[in-house]
Amino acid sequence: MKSQLERLEDELKRVWRTYNKQGPIKGAHTEIEIEPRIFIGDELNSQIAEVLASVYLSKTTIEDVEEGNIEIMEEAIVLKDKETKKPVAIIRNQRAVRALKRKFE
Repeated sequence: MKSQLERLEDELKRVWRTYNKQGPIKGAHTEIEIEPRIFIGDELNSQIAEVLASVYLSKTTIEDVEEGNIEIMEEAIVLKDKETKKPVAIIRNQRAVRALKRKFE
């Protein structure tokens, strides 16, 4: 039986395979699928975190912004806990900020 951490890693790998924009590396007679390590030390790999954030932002609605679950600022996007409204993540990727601003203009 798998531990909670192993199941979390399996699901994060599935998200990576589904939403990662990079394809396999193709050689003359082989293809290699690269998967990053999920956790580096005790932190989530930044590549995995970026994919998770982009998937989350792609599924956001104007209601999320109106309800205060997401705050779009000039330099960042703040993701907030739905119940406490405290920040849980800050996304400073300017491409993501511009894309979200265009989505809700």
